[in-house]
Amino acid sequence: MSVTTLKNELRKHALHARNNAHEKFSDLAPHIISSAFFAHILPLLPPVNQLVVATYFPIKSEINPLPLAHTLHLMGATLALPVIIAPEKPLKFAPYAPGDTLQKGPFNTQQPHTPKAISPNLIITPLLAFDNLGFRLGYGGGFYDRTIPLHPQALSLGIAYEQQRSQKNLPTLPSDIPLNAVITTEKTNLINPQKS
Repeated sequence: MSVTTLKNELRKHALHARNNAHEKFSDLAPHIISSAFFAHILPLLPPVNQLVVATYFPIKSEINPLPLAHTLHLMGATLALPVIIAPEKPLKFAPYAPGDTLQKGPFNTQQPHTPKAISPNLIITPLLAFDNLGFRLGYGGGFYDRTIPLHPQALSLGIAYEQQRSQKNLPTLPSDIPLNAVITTEKTNLINPQKS
């Protein structure tokens, strides 16, 4: 079985596991993630007033990162949301502030209207599954794998329910990029967190 075929099979199981966890823990998860972020991730980052945080609007059963992002914004951080330019292209990150009017993007995403792009030093990513090496399983578009290497100064952070952790290493391709850290509803996983 090819890596691509195996990943597609794993996506079905991972989505089912995430949906089940979301039904049970969706109300608590954003608070748990925020607490872990301030305890374990924020000390690794530049001062909050120098932070440019690329977050996302949750779709399906993704954990909602917006309470954390909005708190960081109140503390002085700049926020950005991903903009899908085209298939097979990296994401662009456009400035966003709470209350901004957004437009519907591909895959039911919400995107800023502005064509301006900014460079983050923290990239918060959704995922379907992850492993202990930091590799993530997404929806298969490869957007974050193409984008993260373009921002070497950024710490890449996945947020997930603990039930999304793969007990085995995920199948990978050379184009797959591991995350620096993953926060789950039970544990903070610092995989390669050192950033300048």
